[in-house]
Amino acid sequence: MLSSITFTLTIFCIINFILSLAIVRRLRVHTEILNRNYSSPIPLPAMLGVGSTVGEFSAVTTEGEAIGAKFQHATLVAFFSPGCPACADRLQDFVNAGAALHDRSRVLAFIIGDQPGSEQFLTALQPIARVVLEGHEGPAARAFGVESYPAFALVGESGEILTSGWEVPDLSQSLA
Repeated sequence: MLSSITFTLTIFCIINFILSLAIVRRLRVHTEILNRNYSSPIPLPAMLGVGSTVGEFSAVTTEGEAIGAKFQHATLVAFFSPGCPACADRLQDFVNAGAALHDRSRVLAFIIGDQPGSEQFLTALQPIARVVLEGHEGPAARAFGVESYPAFALVGESGEILTSGWEVPDLSQSLA
């Protein structure tokens, strides 16, 4: 009698163990699927798209220069939010692209919101760009149709968006 109970419990434990292994394996497969799907979500626009025209706005840079929607030449533009990890990740790419232009008047950066970390952005951007400090949903962000951060654009003299998105534009051909 005792041996039949032991035998039954042993079989039950083996079946339970096999089912547990199957569940763990299935969870690993589902985790891989979820990671794959969320690592490349459907992209939403960061700002106005190519061919759109920047709306009217006026702002003042940290050095007191008044700026608006009309540009003297093609200009590299960025919108950063200091609390945004992706903004911090792409800051150096933007600084490199702006420095490669060798002309601060062709680079414009907006730092959105008064948050801790704004100083880091300001320090990195001021040597290579005209910088504007703007509140959330400020006039420039509305004029550019900014939906998410960071947002980058190459804007023509007439205010037409030549390129836009979350990545710093490749300027090797655009501004040659």
